[in-house]
Amino acid sequence: MIMQKTLSFVRLAAAGSALALVSAAGLAQVIAERVGDGMVQYHASEQAKAERLPSLALVEPVRVLGKAGEGSTVKPTFSTDDEGRQVTTIEIGGGTTLYGTGQAAGPLRRNGRVTQCWNLDAYGYQDDAENLYTSHPWVVGVREDGTAFGVLADTTWRVEIDLSENIVFRASGPAHPVIVVEGAHPKDVMLGLGELTGTIEMPPKWAVGYHQCRYSYYPDSRVREIANGFREREIPADVIWMDIDYMDGFRCFTFDENHFPDPKGLNDWLDTKGFSNVWMIDPGLKNEEGYFAHDQGTEIDAWVQTASGEEFNGHVWPGECVFPDFTNQRVREWWSTLYHDFMAKGIDGVWNDMNEPA
Repeated sequence: MIMQKTLSFVRLAAAGSALALVSAAGLAQVIAERVGDGMVQYHASEQAKAERLPSLALVEPVRVLGKAGEGSTVKPTFSTDDEGRQVTTIEIGGGTTLYGTGQAAGPLRRNGRVTQCWNLDAYGYQDDAENLYTSHPWVVGVREDGTAFGVLADTTWRVEIDLSENIVFRASGPAHPVIVVEGAHPKDVMLGLGELTGTIEMPPKWAVGYHQCRYSYYPDSRVREIANGFREREIPADVIWMDIDYMDGFRCFTFDENHFPDPKGLNDWLDTKGFSNVWMIDPGLKNEEGYFAHDQGTEIDAWVQTASGEEFNGHVWPGECVFPDFTNQRVREWWSTLYHDFMAKGIDGVWNDMNEPA
């Protein structure tokens, strides 16, 4: 629980020359709900609140504790631009440093940058790239006095984060709520985000060491060569990762009998050299009858579907693929069963690759 934080609103104002000033009546329609210590959730209106989509960012629906306090000096406003996008602006004071925007190219300090929350298979990207593999519509502001705030646009639709002057979210799709977290210190803000979105379990000690990975080490003799090279040169290293070439035709949960005939033997040998191991798994499964993971998933209707209810197929490493619908608990439970025999090969960790649509 985050304690002793001052609760305050962040002003959200319409941005862009095409937008009119929001009237006092418009301000009165904004719904401000206290959802935690120093946390306020904003809706554009009662209708927007009633029609909001379920959140995929929050670990569980927020519990409304009451209306936000009346002592706030600024109030949130929402509007739309010429493209029909919801535009939310957070005006920042002079000297405010901005961070966040998720996995992004460029510097840690995000002032003056534009980030597109629109997943892209961005191999070979440069520092000026506006979007990468994942999307996180979250910005942290640190004021000159050290106090901080964070803003989460709770939507999975495409979002442009414009930090040229203030904090501006331009979001496609239906109206979405915005959650503001205030804190006396940036750490308080990040703890608040963790309360909202959940936190990871404590990782094993080896996982915070040095990891060696590239595309790709094969056959298994090359893995041994790399491990020996680190030890002979006395270069500290804790983990070696195996990319997709260990698989049989890029089929997940399989091993190439020619290149990796004895994965357990390889992992046992790496243990003797002081290495833990990580092996890749992709969520795209080869669309092939007779492939055990495909057949099991088909039997329980596990695959993502198109809007018209047809099986969605895409092309990844093994060719035409199907994709598990991980929003379905039954599918998640089935997927977990595939790891028993896989991990029994002495595998320490799994590289969950390509796990965001891009």
